[in-house]
Amino acid sequence: MFKIKLLFVFLLIFPSAQAWIKSGYWYSGSDFPVQDINSALFTHLICAFAHINSSNYKLSISSSDEPYMSTFTETVRQINPSVITLLSTRGGEANSSTFFEMVSTSSRRRSFIESSIKAARQHGFLGLDLFGVLPNTPINMSNMEVFLDDWREAVNSEPKNTSTSRLILTMGARYSPAQDFMTYPIDSIKRNFDWVHLISYDYYLPSKDNFTGAHAALYDPSSNLNTDYGIKEWIKRGLPANKLVLGLPYHGYAWTLVNPNDNTIGSLAKGLAITADGSVSYRLIMWYCKSYGAKPVFNSTYVTNYFNVGSVWIGFDGVEAVKIKVSYAKKNGLLGYSVFQVPNDDNWVLSRAAGGEEEDQKSKQSLLIIVLPTVFIAILLFGAAICCLKRKIIISRVRGKTASEKRSVYPDLQVLTFNQIQTATDNFPSENKLGEGGFGPVYKGKLGDGQEVAVKRLSENSKQGAEEFKNEVALATRLQHVNLVKLLGFCIEGEEKILIYEYMPNRSLDTYLFDPVKRLWLDWEKRVQIIEGISQGLLYLQEYSIFTVIHRDLKASNILLDNYMKPKISDFGLARIFQKDESEANTQKIVGTYGYIPPEYVKRGMYSRKYDVYSFGVLLLQIISGKKASNLYGVHKNLTILEHAYELWRIDNCENFMDPSLDDAARTCKLKRCMQVALLCVQERWEDRPSMLEVSSMLKNETEIVPTPSTPCFLNKSRRRPTKILLFTCRSLFSQYGNFFPTNTTIMVQAYTQTHEAQRDFLWTDSWRDIDEDELDVQPLHFNDSKDEVNDGEFIFDKNAPERIAVGLNSDPLVEEAHIVVAEEGVDLDESYSPSSEELHIDYSSGEENNYRFPNFVPEKELFDPKFEVGKTFTDMELFRKAIKNHGVVTRCNFRFRPNDDRRAQAVCKLGCKWRIWASLNKKLDCVQVKSYTPIHTCSRDSTNRHCTAKYVAERYLETFKIDPEWNSKLISKAVKDNLKLNINKVTAWRARRWARILIQGGATISLVCFGHMPQS
Repeated sequence: MFKIKLLFVFLLIFPSAQAWIKSGYWYSGSDFPVQDINSALFTHLICAFAHINSSNYKLSISSSDEPYMSTFTETVRQINPSVITLLSTRGGEANSSTFFEMVSTSSRRRSFIESSIKAARQHGFLGLDLFGVLPNTPINMSNMEVFLDDWREAVNSEPKNTSTSRLILTMGARYSPAQDFMTYPIDSIKRNFDWVHLISYDYYLPSKDNFTGAHAALYDPSSNLNTDYGIKEWIKRGLPANKLVLGLPYHGYAWTLVNPNDNTIGSLAKGLAITADGSVSYRLIMWYCKSYGAKPVFNSTYVTNYFNVGSVWIGFDGVEAVKIKVSYAKKNGLLGYSVFQVPNDDNWVLSRAAGGEEEDQKSKQSLLIIVLPTVFIAILLFGAAICCLKRKIIISRVRGKTASEKRSVYPDLQVLTFNQIQTATDNFPSENKLGEGGFGPVYKGKLGDGQEVAVKRLSENSKQGAEEFKNEVALATRLQHVNLVKLLGFCIEGEEKILIYEYMPNRSLDTYLFDPVKRLWLDWEKRVQIIEGISQGLLYLQEYSIFTVIHRDLKASNILLDNYMKPKISDFGLARIFQKDESEANTQKIVGTYGYIPPEYVKRGMYSRKYDVYSFGVLLLQIISGKKASNLYGVHKNLTILEHAYELWRIDNCENFMDPSLDDAARTCKLKRCMQVALLCVQERWEDRPSMLEVSSMLKNETEIVPTPSTPCFLNKSRRRPTKILLFTCRSLFSQYGNFFPTNTTIMVQAYTQTHEAQRDFLWTDSWRDIDEDELDVQPLHFNDSKDEVNDGEFIFDKNAPERIAVGLNSDPLVEEAHIVVAEEGVDLDESYSPSSEELHIDYSSGEENNYRFPNFVPEKELFDPKFEVGKTFTDMELFRKAIKNHGVVTRCNFRFRPNDDRRAQAVCKLGCKWRIWASLNKKLDCVQVKSYTPIHTCSRDSTNRHCTAKYVAERYLETFKIDPEWNSKLISKAVKDNLKLNINKVTAWRARRWARILIQGGATISLVCFGHMPQS
């Protein structure tokens, strides 16, 4: 009876309410193991992504994802049996054209609907999710409405024929219902979906915006790009708040600041940082903060966090932002929140913050205490009494056994009391402090027998803890080598955890390497001794000990030096044991020191036997140069130590990298050889790095051939700049018109980075010519308000693309054949632009007078059909895709003539210039036939030059690009008025993109490439 009454009281205090959704996306491409998801923190987990087969329009799961998706539900329910799983299909972005093709006919809709329900049932999912779809035309929106009605009807009717419950239907939609010219079909969404996950993030991207932005701003006083505005728009247009689920991004974005001192939201930036697209997981952000000691700032105006380390600025949502956003969702009656993506969390900190108790729960608990004070107090007192009694009994038993147990577990170690260690260190005074690491401070001490020791004491603020302490004790007792620091004893007493090591009088290697005076004590002979000692220690750990041990924190401060300056590896708190047959392992927790951690560990939490090889490579570069891994180097102070070393090694300028105090003349081990071995150790793919056995052999055996290292892992590829271009003589195509190429004809060489352009004219030469960067006139790129205009350049430059090299003739760009050798120093080009050999042979002639090629870094294998004309369809999809990707929007040709040179002007005007047009509807890269266009070709003259001008008529394109008729008049008038007169001498990328947006309503893309010929007017 008492239990029933108590239950009644609970029901009064905690009335039933609509379930609060705590969902999260797991992306199959994240390399995060499903079994590591803490599903107890979620009510719903969404497995992403399935796709739509473009041939039969069925839901498709790739063969590589099938093993994960087929066991997803079963795996996550091992921790939380009540978690509900959904299967998500990506229908937006690159998949949008296939989606709208699917919804356009009833048979295709039926194919997808039936296959999606079947896939959900077969794989144990209880719901289906549609992610990222945005209708871009009225007909697409109408078809989408029909599809949603059909999908809901099929889902509702399916349980009638089976004994299963109805599938949940959800949708991942943009933060606001209004996007560009179109809106979502809100009535249909309201009618057919159980709820909508809002994609309330990625408002600002470093790949597109030249200023730092709050990419997931809850509020923004100066813009509608914020979550609060989007949610209010959804509600205002008819979607109830209880059908909205707030999106929480577990990622941020990294920008490169123009001025590190201007580091707030909205500061000028010059591109992305850290990763290829600037996106950074919360886990990596937290690791970055700890490595650099950065303290994130919380901005309450936007509700976001940010920090900067030098020129690197990172914006993200931390614990404060997540809590406020969840509170906002509850206050405004939303149904819950949705995490994107679950694997990006750092030890589930954000998920725990988001899933905290509701605010009103506190008042209910207070009420419960008022109603049942006696019961709770009695239980509390009774429990406390029992606990105290048991604790006394246990403590009395344990104290008698502790010392003997410790000795039995670690028989070779001394077990000291805290009082003994206090006496040995003279109570830990600051003058006895040797240094401090991640574990805590290290003190010098002297035991009762007179032996000097180093005492490591775990501090309260230590980044390491009990696990690392136990790990270090367990490993250090079993590993015995002359190049490993010896553990003598330990102490565990209360909260105190202390390790006692042999004392190393010359302290750590970093004390000498990075000190301008002390580094002189380390001549090349001593440094070779240190290199050999470290390599032997690692060789023992990986090959010759009873375990295969990965240290995971090899750095200069963890290399200690004895009386004879011989090295010993210390600090095994982060070390891990590998099985002999293992090649790699995975972890959620990113640990280590920035600059020494290999890329596969930072990106995917993957560590292998080659982890320490990478760290050794960085350390070896530091030993031969005396440079820190955390600093930037090079002329522009924008290169990491790896980049700087590779750039100098590649141009055979190693001397500028080495410590100038070193002389290797008397040693068989040479500096340059060590540098080459070090670069082999820091290859981006761990499979490409040598083993420690191979490293040791290459360092010891001067006759052994050392392989040529490839480009190491660059943390920021956009920093790389070209330094040398080699050119060969070009032959004239127009020899039949006489000698139009006088001896003073020049060759223009241009090189672009994301922030600068370098160019200079060189006289035509009949021999090879090396052109160094120092010979080029380097100027900053000036962008106008439209962000993309390059002032009077020979080639259009997309500042968001990888840096490129452009080579052309300033006076006469009409060439028949050229040999070009490019020293691609750090240039990050598409695979098709990377020649197998250094030499590119470009043949611009095709046997016809009118078909020539304009030199615009064209590869040996042509990307373009040389006879692509009106009425012809581009058939090679792969080449077409590369053409669109690599050439962007517009590339122009520019004809310049000396005054009064009529013969040459007539020859060029006779051949002219042909604009070729390729279109891609909805970014699918379909083969689109160019049906018609009207070029108007003119040659204007003045006292200094003549220009070829092309003009196009918009009406001729409308049928080709399938624009809805109702848009015709508006598009034509706007296009003709603003953009359709394109002067070849002054075409800008922003104008072409603006024209493309106006001309093709929706997601279509135009690429205009100028080369070939233009029919005579």
